Amino acid sequence: MPVKELRLKDLAVGMEVAKDLVDVSGRMLLAKGTILTPRLITRIQTMLADRTDIAVHVDADSIAPTVDKQAHKLLEAASGLQQAMTAVRNSQSIDMGPVEDAVVTIVGQAETTKGLWEFVETVWERHHFVYYHSVAVAGLAASIAKWQGLPANEILEVSLAGYFHDIGKVRQDNDNHPWIGVELLTRYAGVSSRVLAGVLQHHERCDGSGFPNGTKASGIDPYGKILGAANAFHRLSLASQRTGSMFLLPAAEQILKEAPVKFDSMAARALLESLIPFYRGRDVRLSSEETGQIVFIDPAKPSAPIVQTASGAVECGSRSGIHITEVI
Repeated sequence: MPVKELRLKDLAVGMEVAKDLVDVSGRMLLAKGTILTPRLITRIQTMLADRTDIAVHVDADSIAPTVDKQAHKLLEAASGLQQAMTAVRNSQSIDMGPVEDAVVTIVGQAETTKGLWEFVETVWERHHFVYYHSVAVAGLAASIAKWQGLPANEILEVSLAGYFHDIGKVRQDNDNHPWIGVELLTRYAGVSSRVLAGVLQHHERCDGSGFPNGTKASGIDPYGKILGAANAFHRLSLASQRTGSMFLLPAAEQILKEAPVKFDSMAARALLESLIPFYRGRDVRLSSEETGQIVFIDPAKPSAPIVQTASGAVECGSRSGIHITEVI
């Protein structure tokens, strides 16, 4: 692996640390393999502000990673996000670290400036939920785009739009935040018009009932359609996460039921189909207190899978009155 030494001021989002960085007391500051995120760079630069001689060893290939390499990392992260969603129990939060590590590699492509990252830092510091929600939407958008068969560069773009889709909330948390987000991205980052369209339209709905412009299906960019489904799904899934069930297919099924009136049918179907594989074979607890393994999921009714228990196969759903309460 080619390694390059960089001064603190030259560190950039998405770079991979190639050698442990420790302080004079031996305390670990950055471990080998760490992907630099906005928060990490800010923390290290602040902690070592008086040490202009400090050099960080980074993987030279990570300084300007190829689209294919970034796409691979991002898709791995999207899978990791979904696996975390099914694995986390009780009131624990989803571990967004690995997802964030990969998602931020996209940002290098946008040639963002320090000014934009100051806004990202503000979102992190003042609005933790908004930040983590944005990381989750970016990962989900990658899964939807992959299922739809989009090329690597478009997967990266739509994920970048997901990462920044709520950045306008740093200024105003109302129905005008998509426009404010576009204004900030236009001012501080060289992102594409497609990314801007996704940010602007993530709350638009196919029947024209969304905001900020009431745009109907024919006028919504495909990125906006993908983000609309990913954004709505993640917010719906939070109720399940708070109860600890982590069985999120009912939320994805709800998005599909609202298509094509509210959401794009292809994006909604892609969301559901990309989640199903992560539940097949999972151990679950039922409302009957039995435990078992999911052995079959019908895409037509994914919230009612068949679970094999010690006493036999159980078909979940309204007919049996049994549902999944926890993914073990």
